[in-house]
Amino acid sequence: MIAGYVLDGDVHSAFQTLRRIHRSGLRPNYVTVVTVLPLCNRFAMLNHGKELHGYVTRGGLSSVVSVNNSLIDMYCKCGCLEHGKKVYTQMINRDIVTYNTIIAALGMHGHGNQAVMFFDHMKKERINPDRVTFIALLSACSHAGFIDRGFSYYNSMTEDYGILPDMEHYSCMVDLYARSGYLDDAWEFIKSMPVDPDIDVLGSLLSACRIYKRIDLAEFISMRIFEKKPEDPGYYVLLSNIYAAVGRWADVKKVRAMIKDKGLMKKPGNSWVQVGQCIHSFLAKDKTYTEHGMLQDILRILSLEMREEGYIPDLISLAEDDNIHEHIN
Repeated sequence: MIAGYVLDGDVHSAFQTLRRIHRSGLRPNYVTVVTVLPLCNRFAMLNHGKELHGYVTRGGLSSVVSVNNSLIDMYCKCGCLEHGKKVYTQMINRDIVTYNTIIAALGMHGHGNQAVMFFDHMKKERINPDRVTFIALLSACSHAGFIDRGFSYYNSMTEDYGILPDMEHYSCMVDLYARSGYLDDAWEFIKSMPVDPDIDVLGSLLSACRIYKRIDLAEFISMRIFEKKPEDPGYYVLLSNIYAAVGRWADVKKVRAMIKDKGLMKKPGNSWVQVGQCIHSFLAKDKTYTEHGMLQDILRILSLEMREEGYIPDLISLAEDDNIHEHIN
């Protein structure tokens, strides 16, 4: 039942069932804990995760490797990297999942050197990396800008460990080049791939074209994407924004007309926040929430405090949207 609630994202029912188990005199085992913890990851429910960690310690489950792996994942996805690393240091036995989890988390948070350090620890423990390890490692190099090191790991994957790259590895390599501004190298890498690139590989390069204002490459890649996935409005909007960034308003209007003619609808952005036991969900530009006015007041206060701390907001995308509406209308 708990697994079903977790799959459905029903936080309340999952934890209610867990409490019912406890009240009935039964003891949740390691399977129960490993099943529930992903909910804490998904909704960043750190307090619930800490409660489960306390139960793990009291219930004598802290020696179970899969439980510790789940705890590391939970803490890191809730932004508590030090807590995740503390669980790691207290583990007597570790496996490939342990290292894959912590390398991926450190890479996601931009700690490339630490991710590489944990990879070295893994090798010292004679745990052979798998395809997931290299996805995490290449992603960490991409976020940290370690181009040469990333390319070295990519070659080592095939030459030293006999792991053939798949689409996720290719995507990481394209992202590695693109994030650092080497868009032509990224395109050359795509052309050298032994398989046809998928949407994620091409989309990674298209996103970089917006940052570095490479209209020539953006037009070529977007046509490839539209051939593969003509029903996805996100890439049409991205191309429109790339045109807007350089002031090509006629092309912006043309792309927006294509979206309208095809009847495509972009799904609104969604965000949420947990207050106590209740999760509040919001849509982009949604003003129907009952306490919308109060939220806007708090956001203005936070914005002022951030500016006082020296934060300068990136308003490029906002300006592009305003200019798009102005020129289209």
